Amino acid sequence: MENPNKIEIEGLKTIHKLCNFGAEHDMEGCSFTEIVERMFSKIEKMKAQVDTLDEMLLNQGKALAKAQAVPEGFVLVEKKNTEDWYLDDFEGMYWDHDGIDGSLCELEIGQVQAVEHKEYLITESNTLYATKTWDDANDQVDCWQFFKIQEEAEKAAAYCKTKFNDEPIEAQEQSND
Repeated sequence: MENPNKIEIEGLKTIHKLCNFGAEHDMEGCSFTEIVERMFSKIEKMKAQVDTLDEMLLNQGKALAKAQAVPEGFVLVEKKNTEDWYLDDFEGMYWDHDGIDGSLCELEIGQVQAVEHKEYLITESNTLYATKTWDDANDQVDCWQFFKIQEEAEKAAAYCKTKFNDEPIEAQEQSND
């Protein structure tokens, strides 16, 4: 406020508002200038509060936008951490893209093949080693088993092979069928 002693007021409506302000703030007996100064002071405080509220709303808006981007209970995953797999109903096998290409090359002209596509999230990717193992309890070959360490898989394979008396596994499996 440049000069509180010089105030231009247009109309009775403004004077009425100033008088009401003075009455609401127990300013009876105060000069007109004091009422105007207090009103302007109150307006400046209100502007500061509005600025603070604007900043709070902006921050809450940013937090809300971030919360909505990834709802609770979900995670945001890069597309590169997914894989595509295809189930060839004819073969009954899942293939990656390269494998399905080889399978579909056998399609006859005019033939249609249903292929189920699935996209999987990769939460872990590592090499495991599979081999058939020996079931000591039943004294026979058991199903295949995964091993995290190649040497452990090789030991299990060698043990299974010795239990077969070094005969080819395929021959033993055929005789067990």
